[in-house]
Amino acid sequence: MAWDSEALTELANETFSITSSRDPRHFTWGVFAWGDTPAACGGGVGAFHWFADLADLIAFITDLAPAAYMTFDTEAEWLEQCQRLQVIASCSETNPEDAITGLNTELKFLCQIDWIGPLEQLLSGNCSFVLKVRARFRNDWEDNLDPVSTNVIAPEELQTFLDFLSEYGF
Repeated sequence: MAWDSEALTELANETFSITSSRDPRHFTWGVFAWGDTPAACGGGVGAFHWFADLADLIAFITDLAPAAYMTFDTEAEWLEQCQRLQVIASCSETNPEDAITGLNTELKFLCQIDWIGPLEQLLSGNCSFVLKVRARFRNDWEDNLDPVSTNVIAPEELQTFLDFLSEYGF
């Protein structure tokens, strides 16, 4: 079968659309990523993408995410990119910050990742990204460099918070 870079790009774009509309209560592993390309090419727009597990999330980042922003002339070129990203992403579970830094270096001018983790981390974690998301959810970020409304998401807030996440970054 002949290499078809257009089909790969189409699959990547379709996957971006599907994963950004999933319910994080059922697909609990997420990534927040945005296009590091000019606005005319879809850059700057970020979204949460949701997966059944970390392995599926990593496969998305390493195998499909670059194809949404660039064309690979040959299958070998695409496979080489996938392998480089897989090596970098291999530490995602034990050291997500290092994985994100390495992936962002490799994916510069394609896409950038701000966060990788389970939904539970967004609801109650304390890394700077999740604190910022919760502060923005409570409208306590833009004017306050030291936001105070970063409390965990209470069960009665969950649906409203998930609705907020579905539009975050757009």
